[in-house]
Amino acid sequence: MVLFYFIENYVKIPNTEIGMTPFKLTNEQKYIIRDIEQNKINNFTSDRQIGMTSALMAYILWCTIFKFNYTIGIASVNKRMCDHHMNLYKTMYDNLSEWIKPKMIENNKSFLRLENGCCIRIHTVNNTNRFRGCTVNLFVLEHVDYYREKSIDEFYITVYPVLASSPQTKFITTANDD
Repeated sequence: MVLFYFIENYVKIPNTEIGMTPFKLTNEQKYIIRDIEQNKINNFTSDRQIGMTSALMAYILWCTIFKFNYTIGIASVNKRMCDHHMNLYKTMYDNLSEWIKPKMIENNKSFLRLENGCCIRIHTVNNTNRFRGCTVNLFVLEHVDYYREKSIDEFYITVYPVLASSPQTKFITTANDD
């Protein structure tokens, strides 16, 4: 798969022991990426620490480089996770060779836009009014089982029009030990 070739040959991820290192996908990560690419709606429940977020952000990086006018919406459980997602994307992007990456023309904590028309919008589940009126090609809701029932119900009411019109919706979660 061309997508796997791109990730394993061009994407680098942070490693606490040795710094930036080439991203070598595990079989679980390949399964996740393949499933995301092939299906409109996905609902993953996985063990913690298998690298799902890294695989997801590498997939999003690929989408923003090789697709045009492609919009990604990400809702996460809290601001810390939103910042983590955006920082991981930017770290992967910054470590790409210059010839492969489109120029970033707008860049802040919750929104970025590339010169090829691709953009990423990321907010907490409690701040989803910012998705109103948006059309997205890929919508990711991460850590679903960490949301309180009231907030997830309010979230669905707010973003249902976005989800209904999105070509791909991904529900990503990990086991909640609480």
